[in-house]
Amino acid sequence: MKASTSRSTAATNFYLLLQIAHLFVQLFECRAGGKKDIKARLGSLRNLAADLLESLRTAPLPPPAELDALLAKAIQIRLDTS
Repeated sequence: MKASTSRSTAATNFYLLLQIAHLFVQLFECRAGGKKDIKARLGSLRNLAADLLESLRTAPLPPPAELDALLAKAIQIRLDTS
């Protein structure tokens, strides 16, 4: 594989992960009532990120069969816009 292709793939992957992270931040802010409310509850957005990382580290994923069954279900996610 050429070095330029490898760098291009890495840049694309980084960009996609950045977009996913931005989506998570927007969802949390929407649900929590905005940045000011998150800062009032947790002290800072950095503390929110640390809490999310710790929950990802400590909460185990379900077994593959259970995860497959869960992912096979059709779901809807609705955000309260009021």
